[in-house]
Amino acid sequence: MKRIRTMNINKDSPRFQFFILNLMCFLTILSIIVIGVIFIHPFLSVVPINDGHKYYIMAEINLMQGGIPFRYRILTPLLVAILPVETLLGFIIVNLTGFYATSLLFYYFLRKIGFSFTISLSGVFLFIISPVNIYLLQNICFVEFLTFFFFLLALYALLDSNKKLFLISVTIGTANKESLLIILVLFFYLELKEKDLRSSILSTLLISIPPISVFLIIRYIMHFIAVYYSYITIIITLQWHLNIIKINIFFHPYMFYITFGVLWLISFLYLYSKKIENPFLKKSLILLPFIFLQGLYAIDYTRPIFLAFPIIIPISLYLLKNPLQRKYLILILIITLILLISQIIGSLYFFRYTPKIITEFECYVYYVLLLSFFAIYLVLILVYLIFKDLKIRNSEENEISLNTRNKNSIRI
Repeated sequence: MKRIRTMNINKDSPRFQFFILNLMCFLTILSIIVIGVIFIHPFLSVVPINDGHKYYIMAEINLMQGGIPFRYRILTPLLVAILPVETLLGFIIVNLTGFYATSLLFYYFLRKIGFSFTISLSGVFLFIISPVNIYLLQNICFVEFLTFFFFLLALYALLDSNKKLFLISVTIGTANKESLLIILVLFFYLELKEKDLRSSILSTLLISIPPISVFLIIRYIMHFIAVYYSYITIIITLQWHLNIIKINIFFHPYMFYITFGVLWLISFLYLYSKKIENPFLKKSLILLPFIFLQGLYAIDYTRPIFLAFPIIIPISLYLLKNPLQRKYLILILIITLILLISQIIGSLYFFRYTPKIITEFECYVYYVLLLSFFAIYLVLILVYLIFKDLKIRNSEENEISLNTRNKNSIRI
C-alpha cells in the first residue's frame, strides 16, 4: 500500500501568513470591484463633475491641462500617460496596484508596531473596506492611492530607522501630492528626541532638500501660481463650508464621521486612557494637526484627512489587543449601531441634496450599503469582544464557585 503523505501546515510560518495576507487582500478588493461593477454605475470610472476628471485630462491630453493645484501632482497622471493602454484602464492599473501595495505594506507596518498576525489582518481589512477607499475605487482617477502608499512607506522607514528609504519615499511621493511634506514634521520631532535642537534642525534641513526641490521644480515647470497657497484660498474654502451648513447642517458631521467612523471615538478613548503601547505611534500623533489643516484648502476633506489611517487605525486596533471594559464596549456598540442606521437612512433621505455622481437611486442604495460594510465589521468586532468578555467572566465565576465548594467540602 502506498503511504499517504500528509502536509503539515505551519500557521506561524512567514510564507503561510504571506499567502493568507495576499489571499485576503485579493479576495476583498475583488469582491468590492465585482459588487461595484455589477450594482453601481459609475464604478471604476471617471466622473466629469469631480477632481478625478482633472487628473484624467492631464493623462489624456497634457499635464498642464489639469488646472491648479492638480497639475502639480504629476506622478500618477504621468505613469498613466506612459502606459500603452487607454487612459481609464491606465488609471485602473496604476491605482489598483498602489492600493494593493499599500494594503500589503500596512500589514508589515502593523506587525512592526507589535500587533499579532490576526490583529494585523483585521487592520488591513479595515483599511481596504474604508468608505474613503470605496469612494476612490468608484472614482478611480484620483491620485490618493499612490499618496497613501508613499506616506505609509515613509512612516515605515521612520519606524525602521531607515533614512535612505524615508528620503526616497518622501521625494517620489511629493511628485504625486504635496501632502507628503507633512511627514518632515515627524522626522524633525524624532530627531529632536535623540539630538540637540541645532543638530535636529540641520539633519531635517538636509533630508528636506530633495523633496522640497521636487516640489519647487514641478511648480516652476508647471507655471507656479501663488494665489492657491494664499489666505484667499482659505477664505473661499471656509465660505464654501459655511454655505454648505446653511443648505444641509448634517453634511460636515457626516463627512467627518465617514472618514474613520467610530474609530475616531475608539482612538480617542485609548489616547485618553494612555493605553497606546508603541512609542512610535504615540510620537506620530504630532502629525494629526497638520493633516487636519489640509481641510483649510480642501472642499472634500475626507481624502486628505484619511492620510491619518496609519495612526488612527493602529490606535483603534488596541481594542483587539487590550480591550476596554465591557461597559465601554457596550456603549461603543450602541453608538456604532445608531450611527450605522443614521448613515444608511440619512444618506438615502438626503439623496436629492448630494452631488449627482450616482444619478440612479437604486445604484446609490448599493453604494451606501457598500460604504456601510466598514461600520458593520466594527459592530461584529464589538459583539465578539463583549461575548468574549462575558465568557471569561462566567468562567472566572464558575472557577471561584468551584473553589468555594471544594473548600467547604474539605471543612466538612
